[in-house]
Amino acid sequence: MKNNHPGMSGLSTRSERAEARTEEAETRTEQANTRTEQAETRTEQANTRTKQAEARTEQANTRTKQAEMRTKQAEARNAGAMEIAPKKTGKKRILAVDDNASNTRLVKLYLEGADNYEVREENDPRAALAAAEEFQPHLILLDVMMPGLDGGDLAACIQASPKLKAVPIVFLTAAVTKGEVEAGGGQIGGQTFLAKPIVLKEMLTCLKHHLGG
Repeated sequence: MKNNHPGMSGLSTRSERAEARTEEAETRTEQANTRTEQAETRTEQANTRTKQAEARTEQANTRTKQAEMRTKQAEARNAGAMEIAPKKTGKKRILAVDDNASNTRLVKLYLEGADNYEVREENDPRAALAAAEEFQPHLILLDVMMPGLDGGDLAACIQASPKLKAVPIVFLTAAVTKGEVEAGGGQIGGQTFLAKPIVLKEMLTCLKHHLGG
């Protein structure tokens, strides 16, 4: 039998409307959740881009600091090179190598007193090669008998240096007499020698012979 009761029909309609409103509300909630998720995704993407930009900025700052450091290092090297390079004084540079400091001091005082020479003393034969490469002498006065490294071995090292191979060496030694040196015309074995004790005027004459002036 068909139910035509008006109350039951109205109740069913209200229930259907309530269900429809509930579904609409759920749909709106889902849509809102979707929009929230999309907004969160966009925020995360924006944060990622921000972090990437910060990383690029840090990399750029690092490269800038490295470039500044390289510039400072280059400036320091240039400054060091300027300090190391001998000043152009017009005087002949003489490197005096002898383990006896009183000998090199005497040579320095005498030659610089002549006003034509600049003399550097070196009393450690093991440091003489580096001193010569730095000082760039026009001539080297070299003692033969020295502890740690004798004059012959040191001369071989000096002549093997591209910077120094053309620099004349005058050997100073007490192992030969003045007569022996004079008999060889100042040469022994093709090398220039001065016998010790050194006669300063003879040394000056020898330097003028090699360097002029």
